[in-house]
Amino acid sequence: MGLRRRAGVWIATLCACSARPSDEGAPAPDEGGAGRGGSAAASGSANVAGGGAVGSPTPSVGSPGEPSGPPQPPRELSEVDSGYPLAAPSAGACPAGTAPSERFTCTDVPYCFCEYVCNPACGSGEVCSPSSEPSGDAACGCHAALEGSEGGCVWRGLLADGSFDDPASWRLYARSTSNNASAELTAGKLELSVTQRCGYAWGGAVARLPANTQLPEGAALVFDYRATADAADREARVSARLGGTGSVEPLDLSGNPATMRHCALLLEYPKLELLEFYIETYGTCADAVDYELSVDNVRLEADPSCAPRTP
Repeated sequence: MGLRRRAGVWIATLCACSARPSDEGAPAPDEGGAGRGGSAAASGSANVAGGGAVGSPTPSVGSPGEPSGPPQPPRELSEVDSGYPLAAPSAGACPAGTAPSERFTCTDVPYCFCEYVCNPACGSGEVCSPSSEPSGDAACGCHAALEGSEGGCVWRGLLADGSFDDPASWRLYARSTSNNASAELTAGKLELSVTQRCGYAWGGAVARLPANTQLPEGAALVFDYRATADAADREARVSARLGGTGSVEPLDLSGNPATMRHCALLLEYPKLELLEFYIETYGTCADAVDYELSVDNVRLEADPSCAPRTP
């Protein structure tokens, strides 16, 4: 798999050699073509790394006699840093200059992450980050989901590249048995296509979520799209996901222009999450299908119907 430009189009394609996807027949995400291809696509991705990762679950193996699904994007594409520098406790204690995180907690131990401490404390929308110098002091700066301004840290929108023009802001991944899956940025849209079973086409980007005080009445992920698929096909899925909000379904699969509104979960602090669109197909690999997803104008909007419920 690779990422190449053709007539103004950025496209990712990958051909797998196995006839049917399985744990034994297809290479793991960090082996063979899939891992190499994911890395090649990642070379045009946004700079993200570290803790607080949110990503796609690995596909599960079906019951005996069922083929497993095509491999999903490798970790280097599907993981997103939360935007908060974190340190791990050692021997039950946080390193010097850090304190137990109240933002990222665990259920099996008193605490498992430590956040850096700045003095004076950081302001609204700011994050305390360690100095690049060994003896330097930690310093405050706007969270990566926000931008600095004269009035402080402000939220500018869900995506750095909502126009789908910058390949560096998107991660693309495609996997099929015979080069019948593609993921591309073209004409200001994300275009996914799978034309044979055992295929997977995926596009992801880092989403910038503000604190819930930015949209206190509730927020919805909104995007314009056109999807073509068989709604009765139980061995395929055309969908989207935003962090931990679950799959964005059902989509209109008629091929007509449509707009999706899906409630987004905002927390009391800003955060980076993974926004992903995908087509995945299972079944007999030789069977032809005609599944497409075209996505445009992705945004986060105020939506009172998504207001948090009070007890």
